[in-house]
Amino acid sequence: MRPGSPVESAQDGSASNREAAACRTLGKCRAGRRAGKGCRGFSLIEVLVSIIILGVGLVGLTEGITAALNASKETELQANAALLAAGRIETLGVNGYLQVGEKTGQPGEGFSRYQWRQSIERTDIENLYEVAVTIESSSSGKQIYKLRTLLFEAPIVTNSWSRGSFSQGRGTMDSIIASAPAQ
Repeated sequence: MRPGSPVESAQDGSASNREAAACRTLGKCRAGRRAGKGCRGFSLIEVLVSIIILGVGLVGLTEGITAALNASKETELQANAALLAAGRIETLGVNGYLQVGEKTGQPGEGFSRYQWRQSIERTDIENLYEVAVTIESSSSGKQIYKLRTLLFEAPIVTNSWSRGSFSQGRGTMDSIIASAPAQ
């Protein structure tokens, strides 16, 4: 044993000194305690302070988790609205015929939270239209997402056969089908 170690001094002293030395050796006593009192555990104030600190930490943790979940839900709403707007514009492009004006509607099954509003306007360039699709909340009418683009309506070229001559002209899809040569 080293001279002056707590274990050696505890062997020389009384039982309370041995207990205090053993507690100091094990790291159980806090500074400021007298050696005669020994190690008796935590005081009531220490327990209350630790409970308050733990409570504040748990409240902060639950608030953080709640904020993260809300942000995730908002991101999901935005992503769905963006996909619906892009899908609506793709549908207009595939149909090939753009009608100037405004329309509203529902996206379909599974998207009851949303409604769409589209606006089609002519531009200065022939067959070029400005299209805006707005996705809104069906319950509040609040705008969630707006997508604007330009769509080109390709001129429909018809091939007409009359008395052996070929001519090209502009027409609708119905006129193309009606004027198609019989096979």
